[in-house]
Amino acid sequence: MGPRLILSNAQKSARTHTAISTGGILGARGKFDLPKDKSAAIAVLRQPGSIHLLILPVNPGWIKITVQCMPKYRYTINTVEKQNKQGCKPRSGGFDGQLMEQSPTYRAFFGALDIALGIAFMKNPKGLQRIEWLIAVFFLALSTQVFAINSVDWTEDALLHDGRVIKVEFQATNTIDVSMPWPGYVNFQKSSFNKYQLEFKHPDTNKRIVWKGVRYFNPMLLDIVDGTPYLVVFGRPTKDTTEIYGCPELPYTYLRYTAYKWKPIPVEQAPASLVNSNLSTSGVWTGYEGRHFDVSDVARFVREAEGESRQMQGKIPKTYDEWHTAYKNSERNERKFGDCRPPSQPLPDISIPKPTDAVLEAVESSDYALTTSDEYYKSLWAKKGPVNRGNCSMLFKIADRENVMLGELFINDLTGMKRHPYTGPIPVPSGRILENRTERYCNDKFVWFVAEHEELGKTVITKYTSSGDFLYNVRIVNPKTADNNLSRSMVLDSITADNGYFHFFWDQSLPTVQGTPPQYWHRMTKFRFKEPT
Repeated sequence: MGPRLILSNAQKSARTHTAISTGGILGARGKFDLPKDKSAAIAVLRQPGSIHLLILPVNPGWIKITVQCMPKYRYTINTVEKQNKQGCKPRSGGFDGQLMEQSPTYRAFFGALDIALGIAFMKNPKGLQRIEWLIAVFFLALSTQVFAINSVDWTEDALLHDGRVIKVEFQATNTIDVSMPWPGYVNFQKSSFNKYQLEFKHPDTNKRIVWKGVRYFNPMLLDIVDGTPYLVVFGRPTKDTTEIYGCPELPYTYLRYTAYKWKPIPVEQAPASLVNSNLSTSGVWTGYEGRHFDVSDVARFVREAEGESRQMQGKIPKTYDEWHTAYKNSERNERKFGDCRPPSQPLPDISIPKPTDAVLEAVESSDYALTTSDEYYKSLWAKKGPVNRGNCSMLFKIADRENVMLGELFINDLTGMKRHPYTGPIPVPSGRILENRTERYCNDKFVWFVAEHEELGKTVITKYTSSGDFLYNVRIVNPKTADNNLSRSMVLDSITADNGYFHFFWDQSLPTVQGTPPQYWHRMTKFRFKEPT
């Protein structure tokens, strides 16, 4: 259970100081300063890696704020002084004294304390005036020591490919993230160490060489090949960093030191000897300060980092086949904001004949009323036929689980090359989320691909054998069984195929009859068409 804090009305005393153990963030200590004779109080929470500023409108009486840590994040942490204190495990991980000296980056969520304070403000935002904003800025200017960027310096031995060892001097710094999740609330958050600089003396020329990186790029390997320094850096380049790091396919950038500058080179031009990581910049914390790590220490750190990370590995990969990450598929195909790589493209559609028009014949039709959604879904389920989507799992396989863009293959194809015919984007999207281009229906011999978005107002049905041989491609006009613009669609899994005919049910919504309860009317019609031979 987190602390309970009662803030007295600012009118009661010139200044009230209340120290708390937050219980929400790393067992830090916080202090709230309440100025006298103001319609809004400035609440300032100082923590080891951040400051939280909040402007609170003060009403008569008192404001009660309760901070609670979720049970799954509550645990006893071991502080620098080796004293057991109750705290909350940060979402970004950490251990021992690192927790007390480095607050984790917030990522997608804010701490429990931040949310509680924000709610207190949102309950009465009218007290916020322009003068209070000026006071907030002034107060921040007086608290610059809270925002000081930390740095840590250490040295380590780097084992080169030819057996030589060079001493590398490192410096790591963290950075400040500023956010305002809602008006009146300013959050300054200090990140973990994520910006690196290294310096070493060239073993042949004795000249000192420096490399300075930007945020989120970790040096992994330093080597000298034929007298030329090379550096391998882990990090995903963006459009803003292409001049510095280029735009490799994998998040491993190869840099070559030439003409007194570090310049990116394609992986194809990198020397073959750049293989094993020999630098330990993953998991840096303040305990590194002033220390020296030998080759065995670095090798141990590299192994530990490889075990903890699902992307970084000790043996530098040059291709996706060499990269043993659990996120290989997403790294290959997804494009996050700012990604410098061109968008990934699906395979082109299989070339099939243009569809011919098929004529629908209504076999039966009935109107029925429903009062609940459960009744509606039961009515659709009752139309399930022997040709359905569930049967398709035994007929298809993913071509490459590490690259879903390669589509699916027919299992029964002896060549192992025939794939799903529809792989491109939807020609006529409806705008629905997670929309499939086709629904496929199978029995043990055939597969029907039903594509509702190839042409406006029409449905294309393509038939294949279970071994991937094309049979026909037809097109039907979507039936309109009632004179209204309400929803209408083919009922999923309602397919039957016998005596040369393709059968399916079509559901058309009818006007609702108001009452207690309302009656939702539908028209269910069974259609069929003659399959081409």
